[in-house]
Amino acid sequence: MATAKQPTLQEGGGERRSNRRYPLESDMAFRIVRLRKVVEIGSGRTVNMSANGVLFQSTHALPVGEDVELSIAWPAQLDNKARLQLCIIGRTVWSGDNFTAVQIKRYEFRTAGPSGFCQLTTSCQLRACPVGPPLKRSLYPLHLK
Repeated sequence: MATAKQPTLQEGGGERRSNRRYPLESDMAFRIVRLRKVVEIGSGRTVNMSANGVLFQSTHALPVGEDVELSIAWPAQLDNKARLQLCIIGRTVWSGDNFTAVQIKRYEFRTAGPSGFCQLTTSCQLRACPVGPPLKRSLYPLHLK
């Protein structure tokens, strides 16, 4: 996939981000969630990541302001045996071309199943989706803005 061309400076020339971004190219999947219902699923590759956000590339940019769940194949393994997934709840804050930036609201590391994505449970509304179930209900903010 091509390199991201994203804005990095605010008007006035200052850096917008408060945290350093690190390159991380890894397979990932996403779900757009509205009123606790999954309305779209897809996959892509991460471009970079910081403590507060993730930039990824997919077949199309996601709309800004959407609540999303991401499942990212983590490059490290647990005890050099078990693959890990970084499961994120966030909101899209920027998009352009085929790139989307997500602000991280909650995250959790999980062991990955044979498919490499978070495992599905009976609480998942789309059993065939490539992303695991929503993160624990207690991790959802009470009021999504």
